[in-house]
Amino acid sequence: MAISPTISTSTVLTIDDLLLELEPDLLRGAPLHVCLNRCGRYWVQESDQDQVNRLTRPAEQYHHFLSHDWGTSAWLKYVSLLIYYNSGAATLATILVSAALGVAVACDVLPEVAWMPVFGYLVFFTFLLFWQQLRRLVLRPMIVFLDKLCIPQDDEDLKARCIFGLAGFLDRAETLVVLWSPRYFARLWCTYEIATWLKNQGKPKPVVFLPVQISILFMICFLVVSLVQATTVLAETALLQSTASEWTVDAIFLLIGINAIMASILLPLCFFFWTKMFKDVAELHRQLTSFKVQETSCYCCTQRHRDPATGAVISCDRKLIYGVLKKWYGGAKKNYLEVFNGLVREQLSLPIQRKLQDNTLLLQYLAAAGLAAICPFFAMWIPRLARSYAEEGSIGLLRRLQPKVYLILLVLCMLHVSVLIGKAGVDLASCFNPILLACGQACFETLMCLMLWFPFSVSMFMTDENSYLPAVTLGVLFLVDIYLFYPSLTKACFCKRITMLIKALAGRH
Repeated sequence: MAISPTISTSTVLTIDDLLLELEPDLLRGAPLHVCLNRCGRYWVQESDQDQVNRLTRPAEQYHHFLSHDWGTSAWLKYVSLLIYYNSGAATLATILVSAALGVAVACDVLPEVAWMPVFGYLVFFTFLLFWQQLRRLVLRPMIVFLDKLCIPQDDEDLKARCIFGLAGFLDRAETLVVLWSPRYFARLWCTYEIATWLKNQGKPKPVVFLPVQISILFMICFLVVSLVQATTVLAETALLQSTASEWTVDAIFLLIGINAIMASILLPLCFFFWTKMFKDVAELHRQLTSFKVQETSCYCCTQRHRDPATGAVISCDRKLIYGVLKKWYGGAKKNYLEVFNGLVREQLSLPIQRKLQDNTLLLQYLAAAGLAAICPFFAMWIPRLARSYAEEGSIGLLRRLQPKVYLILLVLCMLHVSVLIGKAGVDLASCFNPILLACGQACFETLMCLMLWFPFSVSMFMTDENSYLPAVTLGVLFLVDIYLFYPSLTKACFCKRITMLIKALAGRH
């Protein structure tokens, strides 16, 4: 939270004001579904204070404290929170509903229509946007702290009291969720929140760093996989009525042609944003390892301690915050600012670096986007597989099932390859024009995809139904996926991910 308060001249604040306990009537929390309601209106525009008071409630504890700076795009922050809190439930709901529709069509309960996958996409976006509203029908809502809703905006004295009593809110939060952008650690108030969090003397509480750029990557990944899958299914539907020779020749060139056209448009755009995000993430590591609170910016200092509207003198937040840091980290022979700088570098830098090295944060959301883009087509796959089983038996069923499984494995593999290509772009960004670099990355990605798809296609088209060769190529790709995702599939990490998934579906994280 980067607050830029304009404190009235009647308000006199001291260092002790930042450390005093807040009055109970000032401790208010916002249900998470309110923060995500109405397409994030509370992130974008001003709201009536009476309405805000009705939406918030007294709170003794917060599930999450949402930390952000107001200079970053409100839409990026809003969509990032939707992905963080709702994408797991949205993906699971899409899988279940699409599979149920497919079974219903296979059992002749519903007619088979080409637009059946549309229902799966509707379910995905419904849950992505409204999962917290649906969840509260059966579970208690999560209570979070969002400055704009939980701090009075119509009373300058109360607003100042809450702002400078920020430690009281942070102490009551279970998890700190940082909506990170490159400017976050350049803001003094954001730094103060981190300082307050690190000061917790009990069991260390978790910090979640959520780059707001994840919202762009998630949507681009979802769009790319959806369009590729849609064109593949449409081509397959059109060519199912053709002869075998037409299928083996025309289908390959049609699919390659359509997907190549889309790839030439969408993939460069994708890698342009990916490389930019990885550069920002690399900047995060640099910011943390060389962090200096003395170099952070503060609203009052940028305005030369004058209210831009009235010209009145405003108090210096930096002096107040430095005073608190001195009480926390100072001593007779200690440079309290350097002590705090060291805590940020040591306690935040290493954990974030480990997360970046195993790509955990990025891959879990990209995998959700990829699966959510494919799963709506279960409504078409299941009836076709059922017909294959009725007409050709188990051998025909396995033969038709293998391309579907291979496609899912290929998407997961290419997501990981895309991350590696995007990271490599950071090192090459200084040598090439950004557009040319993105096009080169897209070409390499397409080449890798064709190299992985070609052996399976040949094994399918050049062998009879009793051949094990397609299964062998599928097994090889499965092993490749296991190798790529191995850091996330160790016993400890796997159990942790299952726990995180359950909490995500419950909306607790």
